Amino acid sequence: MKLSREDWTRFGWGLIGWTLFVWGSRVRNLVNDDELEGFSLVWRSAAAALFLGAAVIGAVALIKKRSFASPFFVAWSVAGIAWWTVRGTQTLVSDFSVAFKLVHTVLALVTIALGLLIIRSGIGLGAEKSVGRHVSGADADINANVNANINTGGDQTEDGPPLGPRADSR
Repeated sequence: MKLSREDWTRFGWGLIGWTLFVWGSRVRNLVNDDELEGFSLVWRSAAAALFLGAAVIGAVALIKKRSFASPFFVAWSVAGIAWWTVRGTQTLVSDFSVAFKLVHTVLALVTIALGLLIIRSGIGLGAEKSVGRHVSGADADINANVNANINTGGDQTEDGPPLGPRADSR
């Protein structure tokens, strides 16, 4: 599926908004839970901080139109899918109320759907920077040499000596 930069930006902001909603709510619940302490509080807080941090990095990447945005959003999506696959399954098989299970199933399904949409859509965001249209310096020289090798059968650089014996020159 080929997406425009505007489509990717909408998906990116959707993931950011959803993450802020889900994990911001989680932080609110952690702050209001007087029974949580020690390791339970630390690991839950760390998970929330990681996902909220990803939302901040994602927002900066979208605002500044950074080329790392695409791989970052894909990695973030994979992390969200992994998290909710494990935690969603644990929630469903644990002794929680039906309402709790229903809410967490919806949270999991929306997160997984957003993640799959971003992953399935390809690398997309920032791709115009990774296909050679904006290369300069050493990268441009490497691209020129690679293209010259392809065009000449691979036996020489654009303006240099042969790279080595060809396979058919025994």
